Amino acid sequence: MDNRFILRFYDKNKNKMIYGASDNNDSSSWVLAMCNILNINPIQCSGVEDKNKILIFDGDIVKRQNRYIGVVIFEKGCFKIKWQDGVYYGWARHIDDYQESSLEIIGNIYENPELLEDKNNG
Repeated sequence: MDNRFILRFYDKNKNKMIYGASDNNDSSSWVLAMCNILNINPIQCSGVEDKNKILIFDGDIVKRQNRYIGVVIFEKGCFKIKWQDGVYYGWARHIDDYQESSLEIIGNIYENPELLEDKNNG
């Protein structure tokens, strides 16, 4: 579960995701302070992989069973999925159950917000 300490960053100015940082060292507070100055959002890893062995982060858009679409959120100390129908599916207790899951990352809220648009109203 060391993966949960991995961060990625969204650069609002360049509209681009930056990968490969970790918050488990002494410089983490400096990195987070610089994020505020540079207009960059730090994004926490859940420690869970999707069905393609890709790490899932807060803000990722996932698909389940090829039809349900939801957003990964970090709320009240745990990672959850907010499905498009408004139902929450919690990852609070059995996060390891999702290591070999049917979840698939299809984008994220920063680079692919159109994936969440209501098809009935667009």
